[in-house]
Amino acid sequence: MAYQNLGAKQWTLPRNMMRFFFADGFLPVARTHVQLVALGKKSSTARRPAVAGAALDWDVEMTDASFRTGYGGEIALDDPLLIPAYDALAEEIKRHHPYMTHWDGVPGQFTPEFSGIVNPQLASDSTYPKVPLTVELVDQSMSPGVVSFPMNPGPVVTSWKRPPLATFDQNDFYNVQEFLDYLADRYSFLSNLRVPDLPINLIRSGPPFVELAFHNLQLQFASGNLRNRNGVLQEDEIMKRVSEILSRDLRIPKTKAPADIYLTALRSLAALQPVNPLVGPPESLARSILDVLGTGPAIVSFPTAAEDWAALGTLVFYIGAIAFGYRWGAFTRTFTSNWWEIDAISRIKP
Repeated sequence: MAYQNLGAKQWTLPRNMMRFFFADGFLPVARTHVQLVALGKKSSTARRPAVAGAALDWDVEMTDASFRTGYGGEIALDDPLLIPAYDALAEEIKRHHPYMTHWDGVPGQFTPEFSGIVNPQLASDSTYPKVPLTVELVDQSMSPGVVSFPMNPGPVVTSWKRPPLATFDQNDFYNVQEFLDYLADRYSFLSNLRVPDLPINLIRSGPPFVELAFHNLQLQFASGNLRNRNGVLQEDEIMKRVSEILSRDLRIPKTKAPADIYLTALRSLAALQPVNPLVGPPESLARSILDVLGTGPAIVSFPTAAEDWAALGTLVFYIGAIAFGYRWGAFTRTFTSNWWEIDAISRIKP
């Protein structure tokens, strides 16, 4: 099922939350820089409107780039992290308008200054500072790099076109089922066609728990072909342990060869995902594989279900590629956007 068929309407939001979605209306703009701005009588940039009667002469940036949306693209209007910004703005207003009462936030909205909503009746009080607030999402990898919205609770669909879910063999994938199908098909070719590398790039809009698993896998392989007490290569040991997990959780006959188990597993993941696209991979399966790789934080499903499926499928693909002589390559991460990149694994030369 394509993302566009679901929509932001699936979300039920607490009254104190804003949640941001890409232009597809489904996937959240997660872990993205947020800047709160108090508007003034004059604007410092074209994207910020001037507001007649505002308490401030110029707009004021209240939060720096360290404030981000959450894993579901959300921000809380009463987040305690905003208290210093609200306090500083109140002092700024008091310096210029000493006759005005203390500013606690926008009338009728939640505020971090106390538990609850600012009295709506203050909107008609001439002594209460008029300070409209806007929220700016900042990501220079997007176009435009900054988008602004009034600070109001509820879902917000942005103008940002979401990057592909993943790329593989120079193909862009926006649909997770199509990506999982491609992984299975691509894996089936490895028995006859073994290319020098297998580059896959993933986009993660959610928690980086699988990223840590990729990183741990690379660290274990970085020291070379280490063997355990029984003389088995550590890569082969990982492949065997994960194949046992796949057989157990996906009910794959253990009589199959390791490569056949991984191929069947990839096809099973591709078949399971569209049954309910709002739910992530089976927790037992994901937890067990992460434990083998030395990481086991909580597994999350929606709001990052699509990314969880894609990342787990890629992890199964890469571990399964060990059966064909592939080994892990270098690990890098791009910090300038929501992209994080899995470098190609390289095949051991005969």
